[in-house]
Amino acid sequence: MPKSLRPETQRLIAMLDEAAAILNRSDWAAWALMLQRNAAGLRRGERESLSTLMRAYGGMGSFNDFFVEGAEGQRFDELRSAIYDLALELRRLPTL
Repeated sequence: MPKSLRPETQRLIAMLDEAAAILNRSDWAAWALMLQRNAAGLRRGERESLSTLMRAYGGMGSFNDFFVEGAEGQRFDELRSAIYDLALELRRLPTL
């Protein structure tokens, strides 16, 4: 486990946790599990978690292709976009 993670990585982990909680409440458990696994990998300092996360955004039936109904839908959409942007930024940095 890394001694410390960048503040950006810690922020990404927090967003993944929040998005996973929303998905668990919205019956999207499989997607929530994917987010939880990637958050756990990031906590361990595993850069591959960023690539795995980014791959979830591409192609038909991807992380971009569904929506969350109700009051949490807008927050989830904000998180989904912010997660992508931050993961992309972190992939360019030498360390997590």
